Amino acid sequence: MQTLAILTQVLKKNKVRITTIRKALLMILLTRTKPMSVYDFQKRLQHEGIDAHKVTLYRDIELLCTLGIMREVSFTDGFRRYELEEDHHHHAVCTACKEVFEINDQALEKAVFSLERRTKKRYHFASLSHNLEFLGVCTRCFKHS
Repeated sequence: MQTLAILTQVLKKNKVRITTIRKALLMILLTRTKPMSVYDFQKRLQHEGIDAHKVTLYRDIELLCTLGIMREVSFTDGFRRYELEEDHHHHAVCTACKEVFEINDQALEKAVFSLERRTKKRYHFASLSHNLEFLGVCTRCFKHS
């Protein structure tokens, strides 16, 4: 499990200055429950009284991705979101409200791993990564329709 101390150590090791915004981004990443857009980060920072320009956020997010602290998650809805680089999982996206839900399921992981092995054997294709997302309507939106 990642902690603020571990993440700031990565910055120090790479001789990256720990600014107020970067530290706040790390705290947000550690407490978030879903992938977040740059707009989401900006709103959260403003809520905490930190004024961050969008350009600064993009640069800091790109830096944190380059350092392997966070990763970009792109969905078919066209929105780029970011999350802490940690254990592998998949997502479900509500097509109505754009809410993103993390799916952590060992049986699903086994099935995907098996599919990757069969694909390699059958098609002589070495998978470097995969992106599995479920599109649908969340319970809240389903009730309102």
